[in-house]
Amino acid sequence: MERETFTSLTGLRCVLAAWIMVYHLISMYGATELAESPLIAVGNARVDIFFVLSGFVLAHVYAVRAEAQRKGFDYPKFLVARAARLYPLHLLGLAFLGVAVAAAAILGKIAEVQQFSVLGLVANLLMLQATYIPEAAAWNFPAWTLSAEAFGYLLFPAFIAVGAWLRGRGMIFWGLAVVVVGLVGAVWPLLGHGPLSEATQILGIARGAACMFVGVAARHAFEDLKLTAMQAFVVAACGALIAGVAAIQGFDLWMVALGASGLIFGVAGLDRAGVVTPLAHPVIETLGRWSYGMYILDVPLFIIMKRGLGVLGWDGVLT
Repeated sequence: MERETFTSLTGLRCVLAAWIMVYHLISMYGATELAESPLIAVGNARVDIFFVLSGFVLAHVYAVRAEAQRKGFDYPKFLVARAARLYPLHLLGLAFLGVAVAAAAILGKIAEVQQFSVLGLVANLLMLQATYIPEAAAWNFPAWTLSAEAFGYLLFPAFIAVGAWLRGRGMIFWGLAVVVVGLVGAVWPLLGHGPLSEATQILGIARGAACMFVGVAARHAFEDLKLTAMQAFVVAACGALIAGVAAIQGFDLWMVALGASGLIFGVAGLDRAGVVTPLAHPVIETLGRWSYGMYILDVPLFIIMKRGLGVLGWDGVLT
């Protein structure tokens, strides 16, 4: 059975990764007024959209296909494939930072490297940086999302089991998943944490897994949606608007996940309807396939770039 492809979703990864790179660059080195601009603030939704998209794609590749072929889910094979996808570039990013830290230490800049602790490095190596180890943030802080993704992988069999139980009722599954995220988000502050939508190194695993659950449900719901090209465009536009407004206004995570689902529904619907979108352009699609590398290596490279330009007298602030 040949799997249906959604080329525009791959292109969407390129847009999200590029936005994240700009977000990181401005957050790290931008002037205050630039970092607080609405265009940068809406970037708060970008990681959650990635989580939802990841759940959608994984369900498409593994769960929906397995159901159609009447085959069981090969969980060990799934874990090996995901580790092979994530870990090598993660190690490369840590290696870049390790070289930079060693160079700074050799040059006597001890104060600049004290934050790079052994505990933080071990947490990154074990993919535990989104549990409860704040020291892990210094070592390539965007990598907390990999820890969150890994936690989602551990829960993935449960996600697809719910999907199998609700087979043929994808819209109910999706609605249930959004409600679950809403309930978790409501309880989260009562446990002594901030909003779930802001969880990163401190138990960001819950944020990632919650959004991935919505993504898995969204893939099942997509089978119930028979969108025309125009309907798909409207759903994608409304979804992007909801996710963006929710991020800017600091609304609960379920609102961002709801908007992300709509965006993904619509973009996938356009592909299914045969519409050739700009996201499906070969260059954008190729960059989308490289998006993980763009995302996980940008901060180490930015840090090295800043240190190098600092030698030339740059003050390290973008205006």
